[in-house]
Amino acid sequence: MEVKILGFRNFDFTNDKGERIQGVSVFVCYPEDGVTGEMATKITISSLELWQQLKDAVGGASFLPGSSVLIHFSNKGKLVKVSPVA
Repeated sequence: MEVKILGFRNFDFTNDKGERIQGVSVFVCYPEDGVTGEMATKITISSLELWQQLKDAVGGASFLPGSSVLIHFSNKGKLVKVSPVA
């Protein structure tokens, strides 16, 4: 699915079990049937590999806002790959 990146925010916290949780929240929008305008959502990336794929797809983190990328999900809805728009 092709999405436009609106912005992103890093997160780093300790949960109730004392485990450190790190990652990036990426805010995106995309056309959706039945929606006037575009649908907006948040995608959570906790994999360093996927975060690097996202940055590489657009030329670096500073170019993310306003860029479009292709995101690929598993059949269970988990983000598995990010690639540039051809």
